Amino acid sequence: MIVFGLGTLFRLISTESTPDGVWRTQLESADRAMQRIKDQLKLEVGGHLTWLTFGNYLIALKRVDAAEEYYKYLLQVLPSDHSSLASIYNNMGLMYSMKENDQEALKWFEKALKLKVTDSSTTVTQKKPSMEDESPLQHTSIDRLTILSKLADLYNRQENHLEALNYYRQALEISTDVSLRLFLQAKIETILLSHNNS
Repeated sequence: MIVFGLGTLFRLISTESTPDGVWRTQLESADRAMQRIKDQLKLEVGGHLTWLTFGNYLIALKRVDAAEEYYKYLLQVLPSDHSSLASIYNNMGLMYSMKENDQEALKWFEKALKLKVTDSSTTVTQKKPSMEDESPLQHTSIDRLTILSKLADLYNRQENHLEALNYYRQALEISTDVSLRLFLQAKIETILLSHNNS
């Protein structure tokens, strides 16, 4: 009898059917190969790996459809009150924005905003076991200012200037960064000028 640890990975080498109808399968351990993949991801991503990092990596590789499936999977398996949902919703919004599906992007950013997210001056990190410990999530954070800015940009791109103004103003109200405040103020002024000239 051979016992394997939970999470042990194997690579299928071959399968064959014997004359008596029994299937014979040859496997080899793939744990070393998985470790090489994790090491490569650490090099390319820089920093600590999480299961959310994998979705971000797929987006960076422009494998947006694979990222979409991955995030949908996470949403199916995580409890509805999980601390990483805001980050997943934000990532879904980014992904749909990349696909130029503004309506879906808005929906996911709005969902992220409705969850408790941190303000820009205090980014919270929730400690969870790492990918190396084979736990699903770690170090997830998202700030309210970022989501407000993304929503404003999307509404502005859709020429829904009233909603864009609303979100730019909310972002300006909570921003503590001087250069970002100037940038947001310029966005607001541009919208107001174009709206007054119409």
